[in-house]
Amino acid sequence: MSPANDLPLRLRVHHTECVSADGAVLDVVATVRGEESAHADVRHDGLAEVILLDSSGSMGAPQAKMYAARRATAAAVDALPDGVAFAVVAGTARATMVYPGDRRLAVADETTRAAARQALRHVTPHGGTAIGAWLRLARELLATRSDAIGHVILLTDGRNESQGPAELRAAVDDCVGRFTVDCRAVGSADGVHDWDAAELLGIAEALGANPVVPVEDLAGLADQFRAVLTRAMSRRVPDVRLRVRTTGLARVRFVKQVHPALADLSGRGVPAGELSTDYPVGAWSPHDQRDYHVALEVDAMAPGARRRIGWLSVHAGAGASVG
Repeated sequence: MSPANDLPLRLRVHHTECVSADGAVLDVVATVRGEESAHADVRHDGLAEVILLDSSGSMGAPQAKMYAARRATAAAVDALPDGVAFAVVAGTARATMVYPGDRRLAVADETTRAAARQALRHVTPHGGTAIGAWLRLARELLATRSDAIGHVILLTDGRNESQGPAELRAAVDDCVGRFTVDCRAVGSADGVHDWDAAELLGIAEALGANPVVPVEDLAGLADQFRAVLTRAMSRRVPDVRLRVRTTGLARVRFVKQVHPALADLSGRGVPAGELSTDYPVGAWSPHDQRDYHVALEVDAMAPGARRRIGWLSVHAGAGASVG
């Protein structure tokens, strides 16, 4: 395998030099790291953020969860740089705009951040949980800024009880490639929680392959939101693709992300020319690093033969469109 790179990202590839002459599977480990450029154009008007705040009835049991969630959301809003498009959504059995009041994105500045903080004071826990509806509203909002790198913070303490599993899967599928998500799951100090791990892991794997982070210490939630927001706001390259190009001697068995979260990317491949397939891996910041496992099925060859069987590279995809 040979690496190639046409973006401000560093790609390193590791694999064994030899395989069985009878044919075998070649395992390739690829590490992609962002690189800081001294001449980077730091523009925040090319970023868009939606915060999905679980406001279902369970967030009021105890009320400390709702208080902490509102404080954390306010902290994230305060961390938004001027020029970022943003919205805050309250999630119950439906998705409701908290700020701005109508279904659009506001632009962060001193006035809009203050207005969003004020609007958050009126969010109270009630009703059920329909995460699919929340994600669909996020997609609708981010679609109005197809030029921006879209990111969502999803905070919940429960499971998708107000929708069927098929509805949630359809909503997630509709959002794939449109934006990335960081999930925070609220539990209790004794480790008890009502959220469905498999459900949230499925959302996280499909929408950016970021880890689902359990929150047991509510006092630290605001710091978590600020950290997530800061990392999201540093992203500079939208819609990165890991490209696997093979010769006629090999075929892709699977492509998986193995760090920082596990995600099977095999079913998301998009043809990129003869014997080449692009696997979407999301937006990147100079601080991101992710590891991938690519398995290639190699045909039998004559003993001692040396042949190139493929290349790995990273590329910008078709763009950051969310339309």
